[in-house]
Amino acid sequence: MALIEHAAWEGPHYRKSGINGQQIAIVGHSHHGDDDTNDYTLKTVQGVIGGRESYKFFDQIRDYFGFKDSADFWNRVVFFNYLPDCVGPDEERYKYGTIDQIKRAKERFPRLLAKYRPQKVFVFGKTMWQELPSLREEEGSNASKGGIKGEGFFWGTYDLNGQIVMVFNLEHPQFAPKERQTRAVQQILAMPLQE
Repeated sequence: MALIEHAAWEGPHYRKSGINGQQIAIVGHSHHGDDDTNDYTLKTVQGVIGGRESYKFFDQIRDYFGFKDSADFWNRVVFFNYLPDCVGPDEERYKYGTIDQIKRAKERFPRLLAKYRPQKVFVFGKTMWQELPSLREEEGSNASKGGIKGEGFFWGTYDLNGQIVMVFNLEHPQFAPKERQTRAVQQILAMPLQE
């Protein structure tokens, strides 16, 4: 039986306009539910955009970026979860992920960054941050675990074949004060791209 790997959502305006002219990727922890399929992420985001489904996670993130309309926001970004398939049924939504899921996620994350080439990546959730590949800022002798501290977030960079990708770690929307998260996102959007 083939392993399930959720396809990432790429909004139709991601490459043309993005957000403030920047290509943005949004990364969550995992989906949860029954009947897992490769198009689980695509169906979920289409449901959010079409108003058929509402999830605090998606609505809060949209609001942090200053958007009111879900279609306008989610059609401008790439979205995927770190885990490649559902963490489990709804009652297991807070699970971390199996050893196999984490192993597959560690391979998939850089592959998706190389495919979609975002300039800024917003990782919403503290738990997965430690599982991501080492940032360039963590590789030197003066590195601090977690990257560079910002106001309400950590960040660092990857060099993907000559493209510098800025990666930011913020709290999961379920646990973070909305005003602080909004300030952090707006501060990040205003940061100049790295070259």
